[in-house]
Amino acid sequence: GNTGKIQGGGVQGAVDLAGTNGALNLAAGTYSLPSTLYIHNKGLTLTGAGEGTTTLDGSGISNNFAMRVRADDVSLSGFTVSGPGGISVYSQSPTTIHDASISHVTIDVGTAGYTGLTVAYTVGANVDHVTVDGTATGGAGSTGVQIIDASDVTLTNVTTPGNQYGVF
Repeated sequence: GNTGKIQGGGVQGAVDLAGTNGALNLAAGTYSLPSTLYIHNKGLTLTGAGEGTTTLDGSGISNNFAMRVRADDVSLSGFTVSGPGGISVYSQSPTTIHDASISHVTIDVGTAGYTGLTVAYTVGANVDHVTVDGTATGGAGSTGVQIIDASDVTLTNVTTPGNQYGVF
């Protein structure tokens, strides 16, 4: 895989170029996501400069997640995601995703009231130091973390302020 550092914009193109087992380091700043960011690269590591310092802004995306992970062994850390829905680690049946890692990530679902983090049809996921902030929704219909047909999922230091449902 390739290793790269992005200074601004073009996140989907950089993810696609990173390839299998690639690493992508996002510098401090806000990266606008004009559409859902898809991660299809097995073994991709996507790292930001820190929560609140690096932001993937999907607030202009309507009725969808800002980020969708569709590959095994993906690691996400050190950034904030905003959008109507946050991050989806969700395989397309009949396949299963294996070994996802999400750490030190803040997800802001804005006012849309969708799910912040979905882990579905996945075997092995480690979610650590993740905040799903639903306070802008007033708690109307938002779910912090949703786990569907998944096994070996570990949640540690996960907070879901302002959501109607914390973990579902």
